[in-house]
Amino acid sequence: MSDTNPGGFIGVVVEPNNTVTRNYYNSPATYSVPVSINELKIYAQAGGGGGGRSVGGGGGGAGGLVNAAPISGLRGASVPITIGAAGAGAPTGADFGSNGTDTTFGTYVTGVGGGGGSFNGSTTPSPSGGPTTRGAAGGCGGGSGAVSGSGGGTATQPTQPGVSGTFGQGNGGSSGADAGGVPDYGGGGGGGVSTGGQGGGYTFGGPGGEGLDGSPLGFPGNIGGGGGGGAVNNSPTQGQGKNGGGNGGSNGGGSNASSNTGSGGGGGGSSGGTTGGGNGAGGAMVVEQPKQAGGVWSISEVFNARRADTWPT
Repeated sequence: MSDTNPGGFIGVVVEPNNTVTRNYYNSPATYSVPVSINELKIYAQAGGGGGGRSVGGGGGGAGGLVNAAPISGLRGASVPITIGAAGAGAPTGADFGSNGTDTTFGTYVTGVGGGGGSFNGSTTPSPSGGPTTRGAAGGCGGGSGAVSGSGGGTATQPTQPGVSGTFGQGNGGSSGADAGGVPDYGGGGGGGVSTGGQGGGYTFGGPGGEGLDGSPLGFPGNIGGGGGGGAVNNSPTQGQGKNGGGNGGSNGGGSNASSNTGSGGGGGGSSGGTTGGGNGAGGAMVVEQPKQAGGVWSISEVFNARRADTWPT
């Protein structure tokens, strides 16, 4: 009888059951890839941007999301994981919230930090270029303060090279309503990983863009929501942050985003005084690998174990 055994493995064969193991990280780490695993899927949520200051500050953009990027050929490798930090909200003496920072899986995957929101009376050049009031570009763009033609910050996650762009999600921020520069208009919402931010209007701030429920991906809950734009003149209708994003301020500063959601901070709002923007949230990562079948080892694993007078486990 001919030998039809293809060789290469020793042990009890367990049929695959299409299950996976997901590992969640919200702080820097090193991921050791098992030698028996050839392909991983990476979910990388970058840090969210901070909100702009009042009056009518734009909401911070969420960090960009890389959703289920496949990475292969790393058997036995040790890969550093970097978790993106939150962007700080603009203090009362500044105009722009800071951008969040990147979440990375070695050099293979990069989620880009979210753009900071801006102030509607800024004379400082925008980090994005163009009109001084435009929110900063980022994984998701920051919202802009309300001055005619300012526009929102652009999203850069979808344009990243390789799998970071192909599997990347990010949307732009919005501006306050186009009112010919009238100062009583609220700020625009920051972009989210699912939708863009919305514009503000007369005295009210625009909502942030939608994020998503990250629990099916292995995150604890919501991720990637945009921060809301700040209101003016004591309006109770400040922009609402989405999926962990901070709310815009009404007659005070914008609120901070929820921890480790990668969402944007709320823009500052007030009835005349100056208030700061809310802080964005730090990012997170999930590394998914196929669940290894028990009792199956490569020949090299068996050889090395027996040379050490043990059995593979």
